[in-house]
Amino acid sequence: IVSTIGSPLYGLSKWVDYWLQQVARKVPSYLRDSFDTKCKLQALGPLPTNARLFTMDAVSMYTNIDIDHSIASLRTYLPTIDLPANFPTDEVLEGLRLVMENNIFQFGDTYWRQLIGSAMGTPTACSSATIYFAPHEAHLLERFRLRLPWLARFIDDGIGLWLIADSKSEDKKEWSKLTTMLDAFG
Repeated sequence: IVSTIGSPLYGLSKWVDYWLQQVARKVPSYLRDSFDTKCKLQALGPLPTNARLFTMDAVSMYTNIDIDHSIASLRTYLPTIDLPANFPTDEVLEGLRLVMENNIFQFGDTYWRQLIGSAMGTPTACSSATIYFAPHEAHLLERFRLRLPWLARFIDDGIGLWLIADSKSEDKKEWSKLTTMLDAFG
């Protein structure tokens, strides 16, 4: 992770992050911090006996985010939610593209440009990654709505509630489908 503080695109990344933070907070699974996680877990109340909590962690999420796909996904996702008044969609997405495609950093006496993945260390990295996964997550929640009634996520770390089926073979089959879909995305 390379800090972008003082870089030419740092200010732009802060501006993009200002707008995307407002969107990220609207993602249904959004977790603000560990206290928010605790409160949301407590709000679940007593769980049924067939309920199991699980955790997940995307492997190398930032480095696996394709920038073109990310921008396209955000362009499709943003109109589906209630955006703040005067949300500058085109400008935010173009700013995000500039930041992500031009992550240049110094190592010793050499300069490097990151070519693959999200620019970790830039202010907008977390909010854009949070939003990027939201459409896929919505699909998972719809697909497994009877088995996956709750899912919460802090960027690439998540926690969910899985309801075990009466049949062990049915449960293993559905769980396998869920984990395959999660693996395929990230």
